Amino acid sequence: MVSLSPKPWMPEVAVSNRWTRVAFGDVVKLSGERSIDPEKDGFERYVGLDHLDPGDLKIRRWGEISDGTTFTSVFRPGHVLFGKRRAYQRKVAVASFGGVCSSDLYVLEAKDSRLLSELLPYICQSEGFFEHAIGTSAGSLSPRTNWDSLATYEFALPPLDEQRRISTALNAVRSTLETLHQVATQAALARESYASCMWSDSSRETPTHRLLEVCNKVQDGTHFSPRTTTGEYRYVTSKNIRDGYLDLRDTGSISKDEHEGIYKRADVRFGDVLLTKDGANAGNVAMNSVEEPFSLLSSVAFIRPNPRMLLSQYLFEYLRSLFGRAKVLSHVSGSAITRLTLIQIRNIEVPTPSLAEQTTACEHFVAFERGIALTRSRINSLSELRLTIAAEINRK
Repeated sequence: MVSLSPKPWMPEVAVSNRWTRVAFGDVVKLSGERSIDPEKDGFERYVGLDHLDPGDLKIRRWGEISDGTTFTSVFRPGHVLFGKRRAYQRKVAVASFGGVCSSDLYVLEAKDSRLLSELLPYICQSEGFFEHAIGTSAGSLSPRTNWDSLATYEFALPPLDEQRRISTALNAVRSTLETLHQVATQAALARESYASCMWSDSSRETPTHRLLEVCNKVQDGTHFSPRTTTGEYRYVTSKNIRDGYLDLRDTGSISKDEHEGIYKRADVRFGDVLLTKDGANAGNVAMNSVEEPFSLLSSVAFIRPNPRMLLSQYLFEYLRSLFGRAKVLSHVSGSAITRLTLIQIRNIEVPTPSLAEQTTACEHFVAFERGIALTRSRINSLSELRLTIAAEINRK
């Protein structure tokens, strides 16, 4: 087992005077390899900036070159890809395969034996490096940093034996993170598999009802834009309804008078199911987890089940499942702007077993979600540990 004890390489240790201050460009270089015909050169995948996930060193998505691409920058296994456009997104990845990538990505490698290649991605993930990249970016809508600016970034380079120690610790954290990502993925698949067994077309013996038959209220928010933009009440739109949760980090606010006018019609309550109606987000669903009242825009509908016939948690899980979401989206209409109407939502059919069966199903879904949430919490904690370890390089 690899020890993550920081003692052998923290700043207060005597060996720190062996560290030398270097510029990034002294020990790192850009790979200038290009491919005019990637498919002919044997490459199968291409990677764009959108394929990288912030904070995740693994490339989990890519495009197929056979589908067509204009990218020509070649990367090889072990190369580090750094997102030079919108550096604040903090996109860095280590290639585990070869391919071509977008010009929005720098392909980096160690220049010589002074820098251990395994340490490079963690230097690029450090807070100091990101601050430098963001601070040297130019442009308003799509700021970019350039190589000449990145090359001037200074940091403390440990001797090779210390680089190996740090890399070993960081790689151990990274390996554990990858395992946890796989656990989270499998747990999500298990939840969806359970949902599929419950609600697939093979379960024809379960009775179904339209929402208007088993709900006390199905209503959307105001169809008029608020006149006020400040006040004590939140103003929730479709952008706040994510895949399975309510995101209140970026909500508008309105005055008390205007809120009260909206709330008379759309009195959304704690425990109501929220469903987005319009555009690309149509079909996103969340449970209202907020006790204080807020106002809704018409792009969101709220559904209040009759508790004697349908549990809110059960309805939420159904609408969130692949099977339920497909049923919802089958009602979407429109060409330029797709949407769900209230009439369509009220006529959505939902399998409605007994309340006892609904309760049992909800207990299973809650258990799945707790496991996924715990795994994600551990991922976040380990990610912070990795950044803390990498940050020591900048403190030397």
